[in-house]
Amino acid sequence: QWFGSGSRIIVVTNDNHLLMAHEINCIYKVSLPSQKHALEMFCRSAFKQDSPPDGLMKFASEVVQLAGSLPLGLSVLGSSLRGRKKEDCLNMLHRFRRSLDGKIEETLRVGYDGLGKEDQAIFR
Repeated sequence: QWFGSGSRIIVVTNDNHLLMAHEINCIYKVSLPSQKHALEMFCRSAFKQDSPPDGLMKFASEVVQLAGSLPLGLSVLGSSLRGRKKEDCLNMLHRFRRSLDGKIEETLRVGYDGLGKEDQAIFR
């Protein structure tokens, strides 16, 4: 009753048993982006271009690795660096190294911490 004829429902899960239990047979497995594509995604978010500015290739590659190549993590970390000077970006890398180990929760925390108090309240 909720969905009209021809509607598509997208289920996102790591639990294949859940899909089988509900007779979901059309399964599309999504993999992480390649290292090259992940770097492009990060650079678009951080620098508004497809590759890092001069002198920041090693930095950008390490951030991509710390984010675990997760698209949401790449976007959050990139936007937290957008508009910052090179020195500021390099200083942020030390924070990323201490707090990130490929876990998305920690990656998202960086973006959350960068929000103003009113915007943070939305997530409480």
